[in-house]
Amino acid sequence: MMQNILISLIAIITVSIVGIIVTTFSRRWIHEKRFARLDRLKIEYKERLDHILKNESISIASLRQEIESDPLRSEALEEVMYRHYNENFHFLSTIEALGYIEKYQSTLSSHASIQKKAFAADRIGRFRHNGSVALLEESARNALKNTEFINVIFKSLALIATDEALKSIVVLLPDALKHHSVSQKNAEMVLLTFSPKYLDLLLEACSLYRINAQKEAQLVMLDTISRCSSSTHSIHYCLDILQSGDAELSVRALRHLSNVSLENSFDLSPVIQMLKHPKWFVRVQAIGVLKHRLERDEALKFLFLLEDSAWQVRRNFAELLVSYGANVLTMMVQIIQGNDNYAKESIAEAIQMEGFFAELLSYISPESAYYDNAKIIVQYLNNIGLIDWENNIDLGAYPELTRQTITNLLATKENSHA
Repeated sequence: MMQNILISLIAIITVSIVGIIVTTFSRRWIHEKRFARLDRLKIEYKERLDHILKNESISIASLRQEIESDPLRSEALEEVMYRHYNENFHFLSTIEALGYIEKYQSTLSSHASIQKKAFAADRIGRFRHNGSVALLEESARNALKNTEFINVIFKSLALIATDEALKSIVVLLPDALKHHSVSQKNAEMVLLTFSPKYLDLLLEACSLYRINAQKEAQLVMLDTISRCSSSTHSIHYCLDILQSGDAELSVRALRHLSNVSLENSFDLSPVIQMLKHPKWFVRVQAIGVLKHRLERDEALKFLFLLEDSAWQVRRNFAELLVSYGANVLTMMVQIIQGNDNYAKESIAEAIQMEGFFAELLSYISPESAYYDNAKIIVQYLNNIGLIDWENNIDLGAYPELTRQTITNLLATKENSHA
């Protein structure tokens, strides 16, 4: 009896294994056959579409009837249309006439699975069908907690890239961020596809979020605006944002202002106020805006920033000062001869960062009006070992008298270590 049971078990296992093998190979054969036919159909439709899309008068009713009765033909034709003709003048009208838009709109409006709806939304976006924007927005509202679906909707709206598409994103963004169904980074990437053409709409959206106290959405929008070319409207808006004192909003507004062309002047008072902001990253960004805009005498009023608690602030302000070049040599000497090590270090590093050292060496000549100050600064930089004479300094580029003076400075340091 045990033998019979064992034989039965072996038979069952054998049949199961054979069944699995047969099923696997059958599926593989079916898939291979399907894809082989799909490839043939793509070639066929490519040849036919070359003729159809070049002749608008040709009816495609028979073609639609053909694909409606054969899903594989429908798939092949759609793929060929998108891959080869999506820039064709007749692309969208042909896609609509073939019923693809209607099919995907029906899927979005149905009780289909979220995966099928996401696929439909993706295709509508790829077809850049502006007439489906309202449906995409409605579909997103009904699935705001589904991260994958919302990201597909945002991507599709970005591909459509019209006023209506942007307005839908503006409406959806606050709730999408609230439910964590779209990240700030992804939202910014989507919005950047609309800039700078739609800068005014982005600013309007930012104002709306500000009124509605939707800060997270406002931050995303400001991040996008900060990467856009400026306009009179955007400059005034960002200056107004600074009045709020909010660190996160202010730093983004300042980032935009730092991109404003130097040919375009604006009121620096709100920016100057940010130099005393409690957050160091706001102070750093404000310095960046003021660089090359602030008059030297005005900048010298803020020397206290060389003693700032944040090294980033000290370094950036020192670079701002050094950017004035020979006009601030006296001030540099005063700092170097002072007792504030933070300020000394910041100035020394800024001279390197700003590439000012080569110009400084050119003043090492008794004939130069800046000789005395330049000599003191170079001597200091040499003494603290900040100058790589062998690798970074081409003394041959300077006059003989300058080279001799520099050589003496170098010898002075060497003797001091002897």
